[in-house]
Amino acid sequence: MTAGSTADWLRRVPKVELHFHLEGAIPHAALWALVQKYGGDPAVPDRQALVRRFAYRDFPHFIETWIWKNRFLREYEDFSMIAEAVARDLARQKVRYVEAHYFAVGLPPPGPGAATVDRGDPPGARARTGDRDGTGGAVIASWLPADRRRQLAEDLQGDTDWR
Repeated sequence: MTAGSTADWLRRVPKVELHFHLEGAIPHAALWALVQKYGGDPAVPDRQALVRRFAYRDFPHFIETWIWKNRFLREYEDFSMIAEAVARDLARQKVRYVEAHYFAVGLPPPGPGAATVDRGDPPGARARTGDRDGTGGAVIASWLPADRRRQLAEDLQGDTDWR
């Protein structure tokens, strides 16, 4: 296999994420939407500045950036929004199973009507993705309300072009 064909195959082959932090995988577009939702930040006046913010200089800068971006996760709906964006991003990368973790630090326990995992856990407990060839189901993002999970699953079905 040549280097080019190996790289192409690696992009197409199904993958798993066995230790995955939801807050650490927020696509830039979703984070930008949260920054805008909460009034912006003068340090990141545009999306290019946001992307540059994630060019880590060292571990302390990584921690500083982690804390900074988590300031924009203020409501359970924010977790639902990023979960959907992350699920779509993972599906594009052919990730078919995720054991995800999240930390809703500072948020009260979810109230009546809050999005919950099918087992009744707080939102964000787990997400699973799978293809339709018998190895799994369509994408299930448990942070999302049932109607949005169904729509996301429908949107992402039929992706078996890795063979």
